[in-house]
Amino acid sequence: MSIHFDTTPVFDGTVTSLPDIALLREDTYVVLAPDRTMGYVRKVDNLFVGMLGDDLLHADQIGQSLSFDVVVDMITAAHHARR
Repeated sequence: MSIHFDTTPVFDGTVTSLPDIALLREDTYVVLAPDRTMGYVRKVDNLFVGMLGDDLLHADQIGQSLSFDVVVDMITAAHHARR
């Protein structure tokens, strides 16, 4: 008996790219899409807080994590879901 695994790559027509990230101030990063601001990451002690929105003063908190990358993924996914 043999098992066959299909390893053919599947392309669904979407292109995913990593967002640009810039340091806004000492504890705040901005997460950028090619055409707009997706959100912000604020470091509070050892926790990263993700905020969705293009204006820092009116951005909505969407999640927290001990991992910077996880929070960036949360912001990216929420931004794409909102579009």
